[in-house]
Order: sequence, then C-alpha cells, then structure tokens
Amino acid sequence: MPGDALIRRLAALSGVSVRSQEPLSGHTPLRVGGPARVWAVVRDIDALKNTLTASRAEKTRWRVVWPMEDVIFRDAGYNGLIIRPGRGFEGVAALESGARIGAASPWAALSSLLKLPITRWSGTVGALFAQDEQARLTGLGVTLRYLKGRRIIEVRSEPGEGLPALKPSEIPISLSIDPTLTTRRRITAPPRPGQLFTAPRGTNPGEQLVQTGLTGTRLRDWRLSETEPGCVVQIGHGTCRDVELLAKGVVERVQRARGVELSLRIPVIGARS
Repeated sequence: MPGDALIRRLAALSGVSVRSQEPLSGHTPLRVGGPARVWAVVRDIDALKNTLTASRAEKTRWRVVWPMEDVIFRDAGYNGLIIRPGRGFEGVAALESGARIGAASPWAALSSLLKLPITRWSGTVGALFAQDEQARLTGLGVTLRYLKGRRIIEVRSEPGEGLPALKPSEIPISLSIDPTLTTRRRITAPPRPGQLFTAPRGTNPGEQLVQTGLTGTRLRDWRLSETEPGCVVQIGHGTCRDVELLAKGVVERVQRARGVELSLRIPVIGARS
C-alpha cells in the first residue's frame, strides 16, 4: 500500500511519532477533513530534517500543518505526509532585548515577556507564515529563523521593513521580537479564526456579508457567524463539500448584490474523491 515504506522509515527515527490514516478533522480549527495517509509529529529540528529526508527518499509529497492554522482538508483526505511540529518548536525565551517564540507556540505565550498587541492574537508563528500574513509584523523589529533544505537561515527585519514570504518548503523555526513598536505604528491583527473570505483592498468581507444580509446563513452543518461576520462555524458534522458550497453561494450573492468579488481565504487541500 502506498506510504507503508515511508511509515516504516519514520517509525525507526528518533523524535518522530507516526500514524497511518489519521483523521485530519481532529487537527484543524474547523474540524473537517478526511484522513492523512501518513501523519507524523516531529519533536525537534533534527527529527524534522530526517522526516523530510525520508519523504524525499520515498518520493512522497508532504505538508506542514501548524497548531491553529486555518486550513480545510477535503473529505477524501490527503494522500501524502502531514507533518505537525511538536514540543521542540514551542516555548518562549527572554532575550537581552525582547523575546524569542517558537513557531508552534501561541502568541499569548509572549504575554509575560512583552507588552505588545500581538500577544492577543490567535494562532501561532508558523500559521501566520503559512497563511502569508507575515506583513502584519512590519511595525516590529524581528529576526526569523527557518529551515531551508537542511540549513537554518536567519533573516532580520527592522521596524518598517517587511519579512519575506516563505515557500512551502521553507519551514519557520522561531521568531525573535524586539520589545517595542515603532512610533505611532499600529499593528493590525490577522483575520479571526474561521474567517472564510478576503475582499479587495479597503473592503471588509464581514461588512459585505452584513450589508447583503448573509450573516447567520446556514447550509446543513455550517453557519455564517452573526457575532463575527465573515467567520464560519461548524454546528454538527460538517463536510468539506458543504462548506465549499456555502462559500460559493456567498461569493455569488455578494457579487450580484454588492458588485464586490470575495475570494476564499482558507486553503482547501486534498483529493476531491
């Protein structure tokens, strides 16, 4: 069976916990998605490097999924390797100036060391980069460490400068953060968890749903939130197919009623059948 050889390789590695046919619905915020052919939790950077080496040797596609990352897997699952960074990618540490946070740690873990708006964000460092939201950090001085191949790369961004986007093969390890914001710089929080849509610049997708009268709309076990417009809530045993249908209907309705073209913010990944 495809993937069995990879499972045997990973099971022999130190710091790697591997399972077959792991339901992805238990590992994503919206609780939807079929099984991953191979699921591996990697304890530290060495385990991650060895896992990637094994995946390449078995010619298996892979994807890192971070804690609290907004992603929807299709009902048929993912026919490849899903990697979840474990304890070695968590934790925070005080520096001479500022703090360092692991890519799998919640932003709130910084609250005892830094008094910055980012400590009230949901999600993790890794999820921020996976969702291509790293520009939210532009007002801070930060140093990003990430894995490229088998090398650890460091990139420094001064306040006002932007951090580069990372390719899917470039995996964030940690972020070191200066303790203060630049003068008069306002940090804008990432989208709320479960926010389905993006809108053209200067347009708020939640406001578009309010103006179109779509908040509270329900399709089977999915409902558009009334308290957080633009976010979707699962109220039973929702499927990927149903949330895609709901999103498609909302996009078409807003386009007709408001002339605004919304697009899906949360990536939908995996086999269709």
